[in-house]
Amino acid sequence: MVLALRRCSFMFGARSVFTVLALLGCSALACGPEVVEGTGDGDPSSNGTSGANGTNGTNGTSGASGTSGGTSGSYEDPGSTGTSRPPPVITSVSPLAGDYGTEVTVTGDNFDDATATLVLSGGVEPLSFAMPAQGTESKPSNVITKWSKTEIKFRYPFPAEGVVRVTSTAGQAEGGAFVPSWTPGVPLSGAFNRQPLLAVVSPAAGTTVAAFDGITGPLIVIGKPDGSIETKAFDRGSTSILTMSLYVTPSGTVDGFFSSGGVLWRLTDATGSATTASTGVAAAFAAGGHDATGPYAWIKNGTTVQRVRPPGWAVDQTLTDPTPASAPGQSIAVGPDNALFVGWGVNETGSFPFYDHTASAVGRRLRPGQTAFDAVRKVGGGADDKMIWTRFRPGPDGRAAAYFCASDTGFLASATVDCQEGYVGNGTSVPSSSQASEYVVGYNATTAVAASCEVATAKLNLGPEGQTAQQVSTIFPCPSAIVAVSVDPTSAGHVLVRSGKYLYAPRKR
Repeated sequence: MVLALRRCSFMFGARSVFTVLALLGCSALACGPEVVEGTGDGDPSSNGTSGANGTNGTNGTSGASGTSGGTSGSYEDPGSTGTSRPPPVITSVSPLAGDYGTEVTVTGDNFDDATATLVLSGGVEPLSFAMPAQGTESKPSNVITKWSKTEIKFRYPFPAEGVVRVTSTAGQAEGGAFVPSWTPGVPLSGAFNRQPLLAVVSPAAGTTVAAFDGITGPLIVIGKPDGSIETKAFDRGSTSILTMSLYVTPSGTVDGFFSSGGVLWRLTDATGSATTASTGVAAAFAAGGHDATGPYAWIKNGTTVQRVRPPGWAVDQTLTDPTPASAPGQSIAVGPDNALFVGWGVNETGSFPFYDHTASAVGRRLRPGQTAFDAVRKVGGGADDKMIWTRFRPGPDGRAAAYFCASDTGFLASATVDCQEGYVGNGTSVPSSSQASEYVVGYNATTAVAASCEVATAKLNLGPEGQTAQQVSTIFPCPSAIVAVSVDPTSAGHVLVRSGKYLYAPRKR
């Protein structure tokens, strides 16, 4: 038996009583399910339940259950298992092409064996679905919609691709090969999520370039137009970095800046040689980009923020740092529109005895060509309870996303680090958790694209932010995590997603 503890929905004020009631179990609270290991409910990535900005459960061999749309599935009781049971027979599979989530019908005979399993080919490993039990709960993410002696109906799931089979202990039958309209490509194994994601850009149509550090190590991940993924390791010294800027040069290469060991470092040709070097310039925090004059880096030391440029790294602009003295979780970032964002954490005092502090991520934006920062904006809050670090991703027209982590201290403290996310758009609102289980926005200098996991359909929708009519369903069911969203020079959006234990860069065929 595996015991999994998770935060529950019962709250006093702004703080949960998880630490106390975890000792009592979740029966007293409205706890969601925690998928730890084993079979899923028809979802090949075995997703756990998550909030709008959470991560889902771990990978396991998929089960299958129910139908979407709020009606119960049609499942005939399997006959007895015995050595005389005939093998399954497939006479047709239809259709053999379509979007992920398309309902596929398999007709034939002898599907009612208790050991019968629907097996779908995949790029790395097959996806397996057993016949659901009678009375299985109906959920939008369920893959199997009907299972009888002569017919199986299912919604084609990501990341399957290829031959449809039905197997049992008596034998197996093979049908046609399904071609999804999105290619899952060749995935990358690893623990990728948004916590180690440092930055993401797109230098060319269909290409995503993302930088990671942390559990993945310092790594450049390149999602290509054909869905394949390439990686480049880079040197960043002996200490993991929390923030990094990536930008596209006029020649189409991807360069970047970061601070390591209190010194400004520069990355060149991220998708090629991925060369890094220390500049020797003191920088407690650093971010940069490329404007009409050329490449530049903002460095933050003490009470000033300064802009420097290669090759001599002379200072060409100095501003007073708007960060309050001794503010926790300080960081800086540069957006694709060359706006500077100076951010920090705010620890908000609560009321004894139910909570002591919550932490929020705030910051101020400096528009290109200006010398005065905009007013303070709150980008996210609710972390428990004192800020450790922040990471911001500013976008065009004042947009900003934040990822930040806080430590739980004081009375009723838990040993965990609480990481949260936030986003402020430009006249658009973030969907509620009842509408979207995840919502991630990516941008270039002019365009913002949103990726969201729609609760009602369990599909990942992708398209222009705030324009739902132009957003398209890409994959079903929603992946374990939307890791990154990029916007290429044609204003098309692309995603990196984690499904089970793999990172994918799905692309439209």
